[in-house]
Order: sequence, then structure tokens, then C-alpha cells
Amino acid sequence: FSRIKARRALDALAPLGIDAQGLSEVATYMGQARTALNWQAFLAARDIAHVNAGAIVICERGLRILPDEIQRRLLVHALNWINGETYPARRAAVLGLMQSLRKGEAATVDGCHARRVKGQIWVFRELNAVKNVQSAPDELWDARWRMVAANSDDASADVIVRPLGAAGLEQCPDWRASGRPREVLLSTPAVWRGDVVISAPLAGNCQKWHAEVDGGEETFFAALLTH
Repeated sequence: FSRIKARRALDALAPLGIDAQGLSEVATYMGQARTALNWQAFLAARDIAHVNAGAIVICERGLRILPDEIQRRLLVHALNWINGETYPARRAAVLGLMQSLRKGEAATVDGCHARRVKGQIWVFRELNAVKNVQSAPDELWDARWRMVAANSDDASADVIVRPLGAAGLEQCPDWRASGRPREVLLSTPAVWRGDVVISAPLAGNCQKWHAEVDGGEETFFAALLTH
């Protein structure tokens, strides 16, 4: 059925000089353009972005001088890397995010939050998206975080991994020393025993635990060249 539809479409386009070979060439050129745009997004990310506590931190000034399409691709990739989605967020939603950031306003898209903090744009996991997510210490949390104990005895069966949240942050008096915004830390992983935070490595309460992104932070940059 698809072949029949394609033949009919080509018959209708033939008087305009559009044939299968021409469409194939256009597809090839579009593929080359996509590769070039991804390469430019990769170079821009290397220049103005870095990973901090699983969040993507982008120099606001550097982002603003980029062409709109490179800005869009960089933000889309940041969102997908954080929320683990295969398909990009709706174009209208991303353009709305860009407009909000230009006005200095925070915005939420596809389970991620973005806001400007002291000349930097932080794109990070939204707390509401993970507030009910929990896992055992030996499992991936939020499909991307690993909590590793220095001593295997610490990873006992009576502890679970769940987001730090406001209640957990109150148990981390030194969180400001991390230099990370409060909103970012709220959705980071912590090890809990009941209502007590055993460890929150990203909020300065490590207690011999380490939090790491599965595959490493370089996966953010590498994926820009493979999509």
C-alpha cells in the first residue's frame, strides 16, 4: 500500500520536475546538514557546558550568541540525557523553554527543570518527576544513577535510594559548600534508612558513599555526535 501511495505521489510531482532521484539527493543533503549541525552543537557544548551533579550547566552568555538551532539542539540533548527519553521534547515546548530562559524565568519540560543561576543555566531533573522513585543500592536509580558504598557492608538491605528532597536537605547542614543550587540538590539521589539520610554525596554528606552517572559524564558529549 505504501508503494502504491508513493507511486501516485511521484506521478503528481513529476510535472514539477520532482522525481525519486531528486528526492533521494535532497534526503542525502539533509542528512549531511544534520551531521554538520550536530557537530556544531558538540563543539558548542564542549566550549560552554559542563556536567555537575548530573545536571547540565551552560554559560548563559555563551548560549545566547549561538544560532537558535544550535541552542535548541543543545537544550534538547540536555533534556534527553537527563530524563533518559529516546524522543526529543516537542519543538514548541523547547522553544517556550528558550523564551523563558531569555527572560530570566525558570521552566519545566519533560521532567526536567531549567533556571538561570548567577550567569549559568542549570538544566536538571525535576523533583516531581522522581519524588516517588526508589531503588535498592545495587540498582540504577532514575535509570541513570549508581550509588556506590566504599564498604559493601554499608549497602545493607534496610537502606534504599530515593531523592534527597527538602526533608533530606535539612539533614545536610553543609550543602551550601557544594556550590550547587538548592533546587538542583533536591532531586539528587540519597541513601535513606527510614526517615534518616545515611548519605547524600552530592549535598556534601558522603559518609563513604559515592554517586555517579551510569556510563560517566562523557556520555553527554559523546551522544551529541551519535544522534
